Amino acid sequence: FGLMFGQSWHGLIGTSFFSPLEEMTPWLWAFFLFQVVFCGTATTIISGAVAERIRFSSYLIISLLVSLVFYPIFGQWVWGGTIEGTGAGWL
Repeated sequence: FGLMFGQSWHGLIGTSFFSPLEEMTPWLWAFFLFQVVFCGTATTIISGAVAERIRFSSYLIISLLVSLVFYPIFGQWVWGGTIEGTGAGWL
């Protein structure tokens, strides 16, 4: 969540909101859970594409990479600054 919606560092990654107790209002908690669902959806798309084609351990590794690296970084590029109202995403 911090990589995707935190304060933008040169438009590449977020640098704040890494601690769940850091300024978390009820709206922000709801937004966080909403984004967790979208991150889960991104991994299920991969699951449907590779079903019965790769080993389960490989799927777990790909899912971790997508959930922890690719999804939040590309999300920062598009929706960065949404929480602050700046809309600083460059894509």
